[in-house]
Amino acid sequence: MKALTDKNAAAATEAALVKTAYDAKSAFPPAGTDGGVAGSLCAYPAKAADAAQEPRPVCKDGLCCGAAQKFLKDGTKLAIETCQIQAAHTY
Repeated sequence: MKALTDKNAAAATEAALVKTAYDAKSAFPPAGTDGGVAGSLCAYPAKAADAAQEPRPVCKDGLCCGAAQKFLKDGTKLAIETCQIQAAHTY
């Protein structure tokens, strides 16, 4: 039983390390105070039902807010909006 408990504890520790590394590598760059850098999110912020829509984050000069979209088999549309160079066709 002790060996199994130790094995499970080691597996949990390894899983936590993998999750931390994955979260760090998959994070979007921060927008910054003077505009979003390439790859930072620029979608409209979520709004409460009784609140006015906040403005879209601004991208830095030379960048524009572009959307990558994918349709799933069930018709669901996935989209992500990020600041990109104007010549970008894929993200």
